[in-house]
Amino acid sequence: PSASMSWNSGKWALQLAYTCKTQRPSYNSLRDEVQYDNRYTYEGGNPYIRPCIINNVDLNVVYDWLSFNAGYNYIDKPMVWIATLYQGKDIAFMRNVNFNHSKDVYVSIVASPRFGWYNPMAEIDYTQSFLSIDGFDINKPTNRPCFNFRLNNRFNITSTLKAFLNMRYKTSRLYDLQYSKQFAQVDVRFTKSFLNDALVIGVYANDLFKTDKERWTMYGNRNVMTKDCYGYTRCVGMTLSYNFNTAKSKYKGTGAGNTEKNRL
Repeated sequence: PSASMSWNSGKWALQLAYTCKTQRPSYNSLRDEVQYDNRYTYEGGNPYIRPCIINNVDLNVVYDWLSFNAGYNYIDKPMVWIATLYQGKDIAFMRNVNFNHSKDVYVSIVASPRFGWYNPMAEIDYTQSFLSIDGFDINKPTNRPCFNFRLNNRFNITSTLKAFLNMRYKTSRLYDLQYSKQFAQVDVRFTKSFLNDALVIGVYANDLFKTDKERWTMYGNRNVMTKDCYGYTRCVGMTLSYNFNTAKSKYKGTGAGNTEKNRL
């Protein structure tokens, strides 16, 4: 089931919605074989995993270029990726298992004003999850809030030349059984269009300061797994695109149904 209410007046718009959805396991999650990753890690499926029910309440408020979003999820029997010991050996066996319930809270504020040639977009997100681990022997950290800060900047230098500077920072987060450390990323891009915007050339550089690192710890049943690495996301590149039939000669039909529409 789902239900929603909406209201708008002038620059204001508001919507309150409730939805109840069923999330079913994938065929991969239901498989019964064991996959060998390395001598310390196996993974597989769980033929006994059950679907989970997600209840969501979501509020959206918009005023001109400012928007606010807040919501709450209650998940009954969530499917959680967990590592246990394989047949009592020193081998981590990873698969999806149903837990009792989990709750998520989230809030987001987005501002996207326009100042002539400068168009920024600023976003602040708050998320926090609460997973019930009753019945599982897991020693995980306490739940803590996570904040995400994003600032995208667009500079319209000329009508055909644009520059983009995008920055993001995310604090540490505990989601289900995985604790992820903070990370940041700065990207820059330039685009130049020719032939009435039909031809567009772009130059970009991603992760300028090599700060987008993957660092997490996953807490399981009598085991802990940790990863700390860099995924080599820092790069430079160029794109070239050409748009055919860009605007003016689109087919609009011959009006074959006008006679029937007039009769009705």
